[in-house]
Amino acid sequence: MTEDEFSRLVSSQLAFLTNLGYSFIGVLKAETLALGGYLEAEYRNSATSRRVLVWYTPVGKASKATMCVFLEYGQDTFELGAYLQHIAAPQSRIEKLNIEVAEPLQINQVLAQAASVLQSELAEVVQGRKWQHVPIDWQGYK
Repeated sequence: MTEDEFSRLVSSQLAFLTNLGYSFIGVLKAETLALGGYLEAEYRNSATSRRVLVWYTPVGKASKATMCVFLEYGQDTFELGAYLQHIAAPQSRIEKLNIEVAEPLQINQVLAQAASVLQSELAEVVQGRKWQHVPIDWQGYK
């Protein structure tokens, strides 16, 4: 997936954010030792100091393609799936954010689910009216 293709998918599904004062900053290529190479799309709302980040990690030598959507406020960040687990959302809703994403159709489905969560359960957070701290689930590793 190219940066342009990813940018089109993200901006089409998350376009509602621009009506809430967010600017689409764009997509960049990034790399970490843990993730390898990935694409990062960013929406930023300077008035509320909020950011919505979408990371897409393509298929690697030992990994499946993945996508994560994060909300950030200052130094605090949480991933949408972690938030849904924190509020004990139905497992089926959480799984829709965690399907393998390699094809544009699958990426579009995950982005549509993320948009749904951002516009419903997280509407007040996205609008900047409140913040939800989500504790990290270390799953026994801490």
